[in-house]
Amino acid sequence: PASNPIQIISVQSSTTVIKSPKRNTGVGKRMAGKTKTPKQNNSQFMNWNNDTSNWPASTDFTDAIQNPKVCFNDPNFSKVIPVSSKIRQGLPLSFEGSFAIVFKVSDGNHFSAVKCFTSPPHGFENQEKLTSFFHKNKLDFVIDYNSSVEIQIQSGGKSGFYPTLTSAWVKGKTLLEFLEDSSQKNLLKSQAKIIAKNFREIVHKMELLDMAHGDLSGKNIMIESNMKIKLIDYDGIYIPEFKNQDVKESGTKHFQHQSRLDGKISLFDETMDRFSALVIYLSLLILSEKPNMWKTYHDESNLIFNQNDLNDPDNSKIFRELPTINNSEIQKLTNDLKQYCKNGLSKIPHLVT
Repeated sequence: PASNPIQIISVQSSTTVIKSPKRNTGVGKRMAGKTKTPKQNNSQFMNWNNDTSNWPASTDFTDAIQNPKVCFNDPNFSKVIPVSSKIRQGLPLSFEGSFAIVFKVSDGNHFSAVKCFTSPPHGFENQEKLTSFFHKNKLDFVIDYNSSVEIQIQSGGKSGFYPTLTSAWVKGKTLLEFLEDSSQKNLLKSQAKIIAKNFREIVHKMELLDMAHGDLSGKNIMIESNMKIKLIDYDGIYIPEFKNQDVKESGTKHFQHQSRLDGKISLFDETMDRFSALVIYLSLLILSEKPNMWKTYHDESNLIFNQNDLNDPDNSKIFRELPTINNSEIQKLTNDLKQYCKNGLSKIPHLVT
């Protein structure tokens, strides 16, 4: 996540398990991609597909991953070592969110991400379809991951294998982190313009494929060192093969229409990114003209628009300031966004028309 103070300082080499504080939070979004269906395990332990009653907490996964030689069903992963956290001394580096916890591990040459679910992962059976879709369309803004690796958890007198998603570690910064860094280095004006162009191209590619991410936000967009973009966290993704499936998530505050956040609109199709894409693209254009607006309107989790602005644009300070920017595209998109905030999601067109 943005502004996360955790830093990598060492690689943990001991198999001693240090018990983590008992709390159940869920995952930072540093990985993405797709692959095969989960591997069925023939071990003495129960398969995760049949065990949803007492799902492990993030602390259970934290304890297990400290002993990789015995916790993974894949012998290749039995050789990895979890990277240690500087802040939570003695514990593995991890990033937590609502539904999962992601660990950073090393095999001595490369870093990988291991995403463990803190609740049953609904839609896990979609992974094979999604992998095929990514490969068929040769998408350069997504990351492949492997769903065949399972992790053994022993907790509460029960032992079982549970699903993970593993991938190469995404090198780069979240969009929030990148923009903050650019602002501090006085590079925001030029770099925001480049990111805006690259983001617009990705949105256009997804529209052409009838694809939508489902949760475009400052934490799910990674910026690489060459300023290319990778999208991560595909829990709510839509592709044509998922048509008529249930909504998987409602998106992130400060990037979504309130009706979607509240569940008043049940949206799961190729159009569900259009509001958030407009919020992000317009924000980047504005920052490419007025970079100081980052310091004025950004907090830890938004870009420059917050949810109050989107809920009530007529009484929003930033919406009152935007007419002073002499840029015809910004003025058009600002007027569009104001209307969509007021009128809902049904008539939002594709960002690239």
